[in-house]
Amino acid sequence: QVIKDTKKVMEMQPKIQKVYKEINDYTKSYKMLEKEKDNVQKEVYMLEYKNRQLEKENKRLEDYIKLIIERIKEFFKELLNINNEKTKEAVTSQIKTCYEENLFDKSDVKDVSYNTSREYEMDEYLDRNRKEKDDFDMNI
Repeated sequence: QVIKDTKKVMEMQPKIQKVYKEINDYTKSYKMLEKEKDNVQKEVYMLEYKNRQLEKENKRLEDYIKLIIERIKEFFKELLNINNEKTKEAVTSQIKTCYEENLFDKSDVKDVSYNTSREYEMDEYLDRNRKEKDDFDMNI
């Protein structure tokens, strides 16, 4: 009986080794996947952190740009109050450019020109510009 059992075990040995190898390969594969998953999670965390930092920096830069635009508006208003027609003409032209490039909106133009000798001219410019936009929108 012992010889029979030994023979059976000997016949099963290759099968057992094969199963053992498959289990071992599976375990190694699983460990590699776990390690890769951990690395991906670390990378995601780092990218999220960098994204938050970039969002903060972007917000800071936007606020800085808004401050610069406010300073420019104040400067333009001061220039429009100077008694130099050449300067007023240049500033008026620059305000129109800022409006056309969407750096200034309608209220910005009104604020800058309010209570200056160019207030009426700028109001007419805004009205004319609005009508042109309305006509353009109607044609579309």
